[in-house]
Amino acid sequence: MKYQATVLVAMITMNLRMLNGEGSQIDEISVNNCEKHLKTTKPEQLCKMRKLVIDEATEETKDFGNCILKEFGYFNAEAKIAKSALIKDYREQGVTGKDAQLSSMIDECEREFGAAINSVNYLLCITMEKDFASVINARKNKQRKWQPENPVCK
Repeated sequence: MKYQATVLVAMITMNLRMLNGEGSQIDEISVNNCEKHLKTTKPEQLCKMRKLVIDEATEETKDFGNCILKEFGYFNAEAKIAKSALIKDYREQGVTGKDAQLSSMIDECEREFGAAINSVNYLLCITMEKDFASVINARKNKQRKWQPENPVCK
């Protein structure tokens, strides 16, 4: 319950930041095969999705989240976060000494959301981690992947 309250506060904070123009620290990420799951054509909504600011678990956002987490290599065959893949990503981007913290964060997230946990819940948990934005941005830039052909975020 404690973790869900933290996630709720984070969601409210993220929404306020989006209203104030601060937005996510995650650079705009475009994965064409994942964006096929989205019905929105509104630039501001697409921008939020591309920055992984997903505040509602609809079928559309869960499908998008599943696709994104698979693209990142974080989802295993059971649609659960593969902790080792997340930890490996942090290490490869130069963020070390967080293995136990990341593993514990995923365990706590799964405990709090229970059997009904979905990709949107996982994304909320991992995007709240203070180093995640720098890790995924560094990976995007290093691998030259996920660059939007048509940027929508200002």
